[in-house]
Amino acid sequence: MAKSDPETYSDEETKARAEAALKRMLATPHKPHEKLKKGAKPASRRAKG
Repeated sequence: MAKSDPETYSDEETKARAEAALKRMLATPHKPHEKLKKGAKPASRRAKG
């Protein structure tokens, strides 16, 4: 077996990592945009004038 770079993964590991990331993403509940920023006031339209 050839010496491999520690920052590269085998095809099997790459596939396993991609599948795990996809599963994590799909298992994470959606957060509406307004709830992402703590303490931020909702955007409102300014009157022209």
